[in-house]
Amino acid sequence: MRSASGGPRVLLRRLREVMAEQVSAQERLDKIVVFRPLSEDDLRQILRLELLRVQERIFTGTPFLFQLTDAAKDFLLTEGADAKYGARHLKRAIERALVHPMANLITTGQVRSGDLVSVDFDREESR
Repeated sequence: MRSASGGPRVLLRRLREVMAEQVSAQERLDKIVVFRPLSEDDLRQILRLELLRVQERIFTGTPFLFQLTDAAKDFLLTEGADAKYGARHLKRAIERALVHPMANLITTGQVRSGDLVSVDFDREESR
């Protein structure tokens, strides 16, 4: 897919020109890395991996299972990912919206070893 600017090669050439103007002769660039925005599939894969890490942490304490509905996953992605920063804030969103509430359930005895916790998100209730 080509953009109006001429595509990635033109972009890289222009980037090198600008960098050559900015960087003195003594300094060198070894590589230029161009990052592409994360796709929806990429973000969902990252979320899945982060949720597996949370599940692993849970098994070291009070072992129970949890599962998220699609609405809950969508909420976490909305809170923790965006076009500019990708999934950079996803861990923080998971901690705030999932781990801390589950920790409260554990400390109050509402979740015990062997339980299955189903996590959902209700858009109406969150308003």
